[in-house]
Amino acid sequence: MFNPFGKKIVASREEKRFLLNIDRILYFYADNNGVKIIADNNSTYYVGHTLQFWEKKLSLESFFRCHKGFLVNTNNVIEIVPYFNSTLALKFKEHKNIIPVGRKYLKGFKESISW
Repeated sequence: MFNPFGKKIVASREEKRFLLNIDRILYFYADNNGVKIIADNNSTYYVGHTLQFWEKKLSLESFFRCHKGFLVNTNNVIEIVPYFNSTLALKFKEHKNIIPVGRKYLKGFKESISW
């Protein structure tokens, strides 16, 4: 069925709700208060549900669970750098934070990007 809004999810920021295009999402992360999203404009949004829910929901998209606390959009990763203990970290365009790839997820991540 045709969706005129494309692939979007509802996210909150400053008590407002937004339809956020999933292509703009850099990553999801678990926070003490739930799950947050960092978008390509470095804005932070809140979403309901768990990381596990979003991992399943976005499994057919370009999202990959790279760590117990992070779900990344691999389409927005611009650099993969060596990290401590023989792991990797991911960088995103115009975003200062790096996201770790946990040892448990390393093999799956390499397979997902055909490394």
